[in-house]
Amino acid sequence: SMAVGNYTGDGTASLAITGLGIAPAYVVVFGDYLPSPVPIHRHQNMIAGQSAFLNAGASAILTNGIMSLDADGFTVGNHANLNTNLNTYRFFAFTALTNQITFGTYSGDGTQDREIAVGFTPKLVYVTGKRAANTSEFLYGRLDTMANNNSVRLLAANWHTDGIRSFTSGGFKVGDATPGNRLNILGDTYYWMTIGGAGKGYSIVY
Repeated sequence: SMAVGNYTGDGTASLAITGLGIAPAYVVVFGDYLPSPVPIHRHQNMIAGQSAFLNAGASAILTNGIMSLDADGFTVGNHANLNTNLNTYRFFAFTALTNQITFGTYSGDGTQDREIAVGFTPKLVYVTGKRAANTSEFLYGRLDTMANNNSVRLLAANWHTDGIRSFTSGGFKVGDATPGNRLNILGDTYYWMTIGGAGKGYSIVY
């Protein structure tokens, strides 16, 4: 299931956002003002205390962003993009739902067309990564309506054929063909979210 909402920053080192009604597995926070800073996200499988910029790419992993995912919400640190005093911030949060919304992680092995098992055929997949040097990689998305091996680098109008290459009856395939180096680099860590179910109407904005 999903929760959306807003909160007002207080500039402190630890601000708990509660009352979501779910224990989130994935959270994205963004500012409600212009120029809006890059959103920050945290996946349940990220190392404790860590989060990253949504469209980072070689940016340092944050330790004062979304610090934890909690039983009824999440806790943010004092990073200006999500906790400047008196600024308003928006968020959306997902929790797992059997055979509809799932989350996981894998370690890159450098192969092409590697299948990541999720237990059903997805309609929408997001994958992001963390390099061995503790910097973050770009976020990629793929819909079941995308043709061939295409996926999209989010927040940039770039098609890639070595990202999320296809969907299968039990998951999705990722690639790492030279010079692609997208979503299966040897030794890097990747985090994914899938959405399935019978409904249509999912979209990716880029």
